[in-house]
Amino acid sequence: MKPFKKIIITSCPAIILAWSGGVSAELNDTQTNFLNASVQSWMSGAMSGNNSAELQTAMDQVFNGSIQSETNAAMTAVSAEQSNVFGSQSTKTLAGQLHTVEIVHTRLKLASNEQADVLYADNNHMFSMNKGGAASSDIGEEIGFWMNSSYSFGDTDSTFDQLGYDYDSWSAVMGADYKLTDSLIVGLAFDYSHIDADFDGHRGGTDTNTYTGSLYGSFYVTDNFHLDAVASYGGADYEINRKLFYVITTGATAGTTDTTAEGETDGDQLSFNFNAGYDYHYKGLSVTPYASVNYLTMQIDSYKENKNTGDGWAMRFNEQNIQSLTTTVGSQISYAFSVPFGVIVPQLHGAWHHEYKNNSRTAKATLLGDALAQTIDIDIAGPDRNFFTVGADVSAVLTHGVTTFASYNALVGYNNVDSHTFTLGFRLEL
Repeated sequence: MKPFKKIIITSCPAIILAWSGGVSAELNDTQTNFLNASVQSWMSGAMSGNNSAELQTAMDQVFNGSIQSETNAAMTAVSAEQSNVFGSQSTKTLAGQLHTVEIVHTRLKLASNEQADVLYADNNHMFSMNKGGAASSDIGEEIGFWMNSSYSFGDTDSTFDQLGYDYDSWSAVMGADYKLTDSLIVGLAFDYSHIDADFDGHRGGTDTNTYTGSLYGSFYVTDNFHLDAVASYGGADYEINRKLFYVITTGATAGTTDTTAEGETDGDQLSFNFNAGYDYHYKGLSVTPYASVNYLTMQIDSYKENKNTGDGWAMRFNEQNIQSLTTTVGSQISYAFSVPFGVIVPQLHGAWHHEYKNNSRTAKATLLGDALAQTIDIDIAGPDRNFFTVGADVSAVLTHGVTTFASYNALVGYNNVDSHTFTLGFRLEL
């Protein structure tokens, strides 16, 4: 490149900003990064002709004679802030969800039916609910099968720096475990989930499918003190569409852009959860304080949007790596009631969570049609360090080793995030 061209190109953002009266004043950092890169690409493409024709045409419309408010709107529309959603779903909107091992341990307690102290007899059938401490021989029958199905919904509010979205999620988890000793159970579980997200401002959406396998175990150190652990690994398929809509009313190429940039990618994630709890019992009342450590690492593969979508604004996104480390301190309280068909156990639970990692980060992207191949930074906000979950459930311990339950769980105290989960499930012991 000739020296005078390089000077023009590297200084053109300042020229454009001065001409527009400070276009970026109403843009956040990510949108400003897109503005600067787009202006440089536009100027370079005008002189070299090396940009894709679609991108150059799109930038001619946005920058050649448009007014400030319309340029702002166009940069907001194309700035790819949607790329924050994949990591956010796992570490924010679904933060604090009950882990596989916590659900299994609760069902194991409810299903215990040896040496129980709360008994109800009717028509020669005996129902039981452990109240005097789950003795080490009371952690269930030798083999157990279980299944849970959950529905979650919620939203992340838009802020000046981040694009929000609404979401809903369906998941199904099934597993089986085996009692190795009187105090130790190990098991395997498989989880499938589907998440739909719709971005605020009609800016597109995502579909995510995840498949996760887990190995878990519960061990009673004493009659009341238990340790639980779960290790999980899985993959994810992501589809994303970015809705791009803006109107330019001035300039030689004035018009309306209404298009969608489409892309898809894969990813995987690995997680570990360690939990310790102590059961206090008095007659039918049970109180269980607990503490846990949860670690998650996930990778989202690099991907390119379809170059035939987006009217020139299609992009390439670099690989993203995300880590989360949280501790949880909480308690569960329940009471067992004998009824004609078994034992009913309502329960309340609440927990405080603290996030140590998952810091604010920067995703990297490039416009496919940009001959300069500039890297554009997309800023992704960090988490709330402290948040809470609360919930309630009710379980029924029936005959023939069957336990059923329904639960509700809510995320509270997380800034700009709202999330609710309903779960139904059963456990069968043989």
